[in-house]
Amino acid sequence: MITGVQNADRAKLIQRGVLEGLGKDVASFGVAQWPSRKDEDVACVNGAVPGLFDAAVQLYDGHGGKHAARHCLKTLVPKIEDLFFTQKAHKRFVADRAALAKETGKDGFHPSFDQCVVNAFHVLDEEIKKHDESGTTAAVVFLKKGVDNPGDVYVKCAWVGDSRVVLTRDFDWQRTMDLSEDHKPSSQSEVSRIRRHYDKLHGDDSFKTRDEVLATPEASVRGGAGARESNGSHSGSSKGNSRGNSQ
Repeated sequence: MITGVQNADRAKLIQRGVLEGLGKDVASFGVAQWPSRKDEDVACVNGAVPGLFDAAVQLYDGHGGKHAARHCLKTLVPKIEDLFFTQKAHKRFVADRAALAKETGKDGFHPSFDQCVVNAFHVLDEEIKKHDESGTTAAVVFLKKGVDNPGDVYVKCAWVGDSRVVLTRDFDWQRTMDLSEDHKPSSQSEVSRIRRHYDKLHGDDSFKTRDEVLATPEASVRGGAGARESNGSHSGSSKGNSRGNSQ
């Protein structure tokens, strides 16, 4: 993780290797992190959960302490695996990972994989809130080799908060695309989600956006900052709101 080109020379390489699960000579990786006094951010590349995916890239931008980011880094992948294989319909795959690898949707992953990832985010959010006040964003990329054509690699991105995932091919900026969309209170999807949550707590039509407040004659603005959505963080009137996206 490097914050700004001017700081690139300060980044420290913390992990590198070959993504063996994708096949021989398909992909190598390196993880670099800019030193931080608070040391709240973590990143890591994991190996395969056979049948589900062949590699996972995780990045967590922690705040308010170290616990949340480290808990997610350590626990997310095992939690996804546990949530998937404990489902009655999936227990047959525990001993037959080859069959699992072939049971895919159009995106190259098992049809139930997305929901397991989202559920894992929610479980980790609850676990963090029980033990610590810290929070973290999350940006996770899952890679899986194609079944019919092993040369293909399927990519799935899951995220919480405003850590961003960008895919670039052959180091060409003209062949770059965003894989994630920042969770910010100003985006329409987040305004709708926060409004539903707030109205549920305080009654219908109780939530007002900044623009709605400013449109009233009695509006008085004294500054402030937008809430940051993340695992384990405090947002609005309830703590620890989170949302996992997987696509």
